[in-house]
Amino acid sequence: MITLIKDLLNPINWVKLILNPSKFEDVLNRIFYYPGLNFKSIKSKSLKTKFIKFLITMAKKNNSFRDFFFQNVEGKSIKYDDNIVYNFSNIKNNLFYNNEFFEKLKKNGIVIIENALDQEEHKLIKKLFEELSSNASFGKTVQGSKSKDILIKVHNKNLDSEMQLLNISNTITKKIYGKIVKPKANYIYSKAINIPESIFPGDNNMHFDRFLPNIKLIYFPENVDLDSAPFRYALGSHKIDENYLDFFINNDDEFFDERSNKVEIFKKNPERKFEVNENTLVIALTNGFHGRSPFNKITNRKSLFLTYPNFNLLSLMNYRKFNLLSS
Repeated sequence: MITLIKDLLNPINWVKLILNPSKFEDVLNRIFYYPGLNFKSIKSKSLKTKFIKFLITMAKKNNSFRDFFFQNVEGKSIKYDDNIVYNFSNIKNNLFYNNEFFEKLKKNGIVIIENALDQEEHKLIKKLFEELSSNASFGKTVQGSKSKDILIKVHNKNLDSEMQLLNISNTITKKIYGKIVKPKANYIYSKAINIPESIFPGDNNMHFDRFLPNIKLIYFPENVDLDSAPFRYALGSHKIDENYLDFFINNDDEFFDERSNKVEIFKKNPERKFEVNENTLVIALTNGFHGRSPFNKITNRKSLFLTYPNFNLLSLMNYRKFNLLSS
């Protein structure tokens, strides 16, 4: 936030904006970015507390958020359910009219859909990953934001309007946010080049994406076994209660991952690693405690991430509109 204010007060940046008006959208995106975990610029403990609690109060005003993230958190003993894997080929589209499916997502913070897409769409996504992994000029190699022991290539491509995956995303976001939110699609090819893989916080250790309600959809076109960097999640850790808020407000070391001494409060939530078959979709509420496991062998992992940056600070404040559309 402080960096943003400094950039906005810098006249050189305004000259650049006048010369290149297309950058104005980038400025708006920075101003209204859905808040993350960078509290280091907020030096005052009191200001940090007010900042977090104000935004949490706004989140509670969204009826859908309240249902998924704030209900049933009053110190009750919860028995988490490992039976969270659904097979789309058996249930078909009735899955999303199945109250049990969403109740398990509310309680556990994660559900798995096997055979998520039809064969044609599955093959189409696999073909794109084959191009990404074999063609040096296709996609972008990412360095510095992940472990040094893996090669990362990324390709960003909007989902076509007729894709099943987009329809699934629309159904899920309508339920979670209260209205359909357009996804950002990132095709990520990860290849282990050194074993054991070193730990990179925020990637291959257990961490939180945000302190506010958050969701990711991760599609795996190919099998991911326990040695191939499977996704892991602490069941029920997405629920926002006093202990959850205390972790972020009173976390003096500013580590919002498994390095923090305060993370013990989440050890009561059973952690699960998810070995998945090809054509599997993971739906995870990633304000909860989660992460990619490190690679344990020289192999690769292909994953299509759907994230939702179009739900921003303005969306959070505009809860009345979301509540109206969800009713």
